[in-house]
Amino acid sequence: MTGSAIRNMVTVVLAVLGAAALIGVLYATNPPMLNTVLRDDIRPAPTYVNDRVLATDTAETETVPTFDTSRSGYRVDAIYSANCADYYIRFGGTAAAPSADVSDGTGSEHNPSALQFAQNDAFSIVSPTACKVSIAYYLVSYGGG
Repeated sequence: MTGSAIRNMVTVVLAVLGAAALIGVLYATNPPMLNTVLRDDIRPAPTYVNDRVLATDTAETETVPTFDTSRSGYRVDAIYSANCADYYIRFGGTAAAPSADVSDGTGSEHNPSALQFAQNDAFSIVSPTACKVSIAYYLVSYGGG
């Protein structure tokens, strides 16, 4: 090998090492966004949890907890988890599993994963099979007073 070929190889090696060191510094000070995405997907512990043991086709009324009515600017988010294939929720009436078309706006929502409420709202919940439904409530500030 000639002296100039060795110098060129040394230059390339040093450039690669320099780039690797720069990438290492960048990752150390600004890690990839993957951790942020995972952290955003993890929810905090709920403020309040109710469990419903539903008998077949027997609607129950669930009242959203009241946390603080002295201040405005809060809502209550609910996340549902169930061990049954189907459950239905309805506001302003009794929930029912449909056995025919419902086209007048009075139907029940099928398997919602999460809903938003005001404090002390109420809704009806029913399942066509016996099952258990957990409702995790979160008090969330959205501004206001």
